[in-house]
Amino acid sequence: EKEEILVLDHYFRLRHSWGLPGGFIDHSEQPASGIRREIREETNLELEEIQLLQFRTINKHIEIIFKAKGTGEAQVSSGEIRELGWFSIDSLPEMSSDQIEFVRSVLGEKNG
Repeated sequence: EKEEILVLDHYFRLRHSWGLPGGFIDHSEQPASGIRREIREETNLELEEIQLLQFRTINKHIEIIFKAKGTGEAQVSSGEIRELGWFSIDSLPEMSSDQIEFVRSVLGEKNG
């Protein structure tokens, strides 16, 4: 509703610890179910209005990108996450340039 992006500060990302939320899906788990589970595990948020935006491959890694509304109050609920925050596209914390460019391309740079 505020056109903000949830970004997490991950302990296990060494170069740029801030990044988009995500994780790995379990065997036989559908992608939308996997992102719901990962977000709930890491932030305590429930997701609504999940929309598939795009998928891409990076070497042997496949990323499936969703847009969704989070309901509830976001809070760190995983030992993998240091902190979290909601940011406008123009106020993102230091992240990999690849992720920032990707966010801008997905959102159509309508905010910046």
